[in-house]
Amino acid sequence: MVNPICQGHHVSRAFWPLWSQAETYVQRSAETVPGIHETAYPRLKASVTARDLMEVYTPTPEECAFAASLTRRETARACFAPLLKTFQRLGYFVYLQDVPAVIVTHITAHLGVVLSPHELHAYERSGARRRHVAAIRDYLHVKPYKQEAQEVLDRSIRRLPKRPTPSALKTVEQLIAERIEPVNILDVLTDIDNWLQWTRFFGLLSGRDARMKEAWARYVATTFCYGCNLGPTQTAQSLGIFDRRQLTWIDLRHITEDKLDAAITALINIYNQFALPKFWGSGKSASADGMKWDIYEQNLLAEYHIRYGSYGGIGYYHVSDTYVALFSHFIPCGVWGAVYILDGLLKNTSDIQPDTLHADTQGQNTPVFGLAHLLGIRLMPRIRNWKDLKLFRPAPEARY
Repeated sequence: MVNPICQGHHVSRAFWPLWSQAETYVQRSAETVPGIHETAYPRLKASVTARDLMEVYTPTPEECAFAASLTRRETARACFAPLLKTFQRLGYFVYLQDVPAVIVTHITAHLGVVLSPHELHAYERSGARRRHVAAIRDYLHVKPYKQEAQEVLDRSIRRLPKRPTPSALKTVEQLIAERIEPVNILDVLTDIDNWLQWTRFFGLLSGRDARMKEAWARYVATTFCYGCNLGPTQTAQSLGIFDRRQLTWIDLRHITEDKLDAAITALINIYNQFALPKFWGSGKSASADGMKWDIYEQNLLAEYHIRYGSYGGIGYYHVSDTYVALFSHFIPCGVWGAVYILDGLLKNTSDIQPDTLHADTQGQNTPVFGLAHLLGIRLMPRIRNWKDLKLFRPAPEARY
């Protein structure tokens, strides 16, 4: 089948199958260089409308005169014009065999020149193309990326110089240390329970009232026991008022993950009412990261961590920019963190609802970027070795 635009005019019928199949006439390393459709660069559309051909790819009289002054042969002029128009469109030079045939056909038809694939192949490997590239840059006042551009880039993104330390800083730090007295964690937990009654979320699984004297004290001690990772035996020896079996019983029969989450959410909501955290952040951003914890090898979650050289698990935390932990859960060492990164926002029921999530390399991959976009979450990770990634534009009309 012959393209109607090319019928009987500028591209021979015999050559059209070769042209339409976009054969690779210039040998390049396709195994190591990604295709243009796989990058963030703007690219030419496979199907071009008649309006685009007229408005974008039709050479102006000035451009035709420029091509005529630069080239002697009609063939060179027919190759030069598509190179010029595609550079104006994309901002970088492409091989002409990568340009859709309909574009090349339209431009050569405007010049009234017949162009064959054999001539196109010869042009790509000729010195004329290199001269034409330099001429186009001069004509459009575009400078190539050379050492000068690299120096400008280095100056603009270099690390800022360290600010000098204020002379009064040490005095302020000393005054703060003198006025802030050491506080016992148990005293903090007890005072907060007296104010907020956060232990009201704990109780029997049946929902009945616990038949224990001063149940709140046992709940506080159990929270201190497991929250500080001391364990019931060490906590019982340190406090001397509870037996290790009592602490274990409370943990197994009175405290569940759902009850812990309810207590945490209540505390976050109260924290969010203070004015001080608003100076640290708006609550619209959160950071996710993990920390390894040592656990016994005989555990369903225990795995050998290659980096740390020991068995354990990862505590994965989501922390708001107002410096309060919004969500946490325990995951195996060998799991990519991005699998769990969205859970912290989807399962967060507190009044602080971030829409921007920061993470490290473990907090991203292509499916997670797509899910975050669909859920209205701005995923902004720090990615190492990003030069090896394939970047995609958010929309065809996006230009950088």
